[in-house]
Amino acid sequence: MMNTREVKTLELQINNDYRIRTDELNVILEKRRVGKKGATEGIETWDIVGYYPEMRWAYNAMLKRSIHVSDLEGVQAIVTAIERVEMDIKESLSESNIRRLDKQMRKLAMENELLKKKLNKVEVQE
Repeated sequence: MMNTREVKTLELQINNDYRIRTDELNVILEKRRVGKKGATEGIETWDIVGYYPEMRWAYNAMLKRSIHVSDLEGVQAIVTAIERVEMDIKESLSESNIRRLDKQMRKLAMENELLKKKLNKVEVQE
């Protein structure tokens, strides 16, 4: 019996600094990092901020993190930062991104069906 399984993910770019990916169990918030010196200078990587059961939890975590890691002073600066993050979230959920995510989901569903058929053939042959 074949036990190998490829897990596909969806990816949603929120802004230049944050993106959300999914796996079969989680919504994963990631933060962009660019190496500043040495062998990694200029190389972009994505660090995992956290794993969440729902998209809105990941958005809330991104919002809180954006406020906590910044050096904002004053209520107006914090309100502006919150508005900017909310706008990034809304733009990431724009019609074009929704269409792209829908296309990815349909592709994943088709691939999943093909994998099921392959697994059934392997099981029948054994």
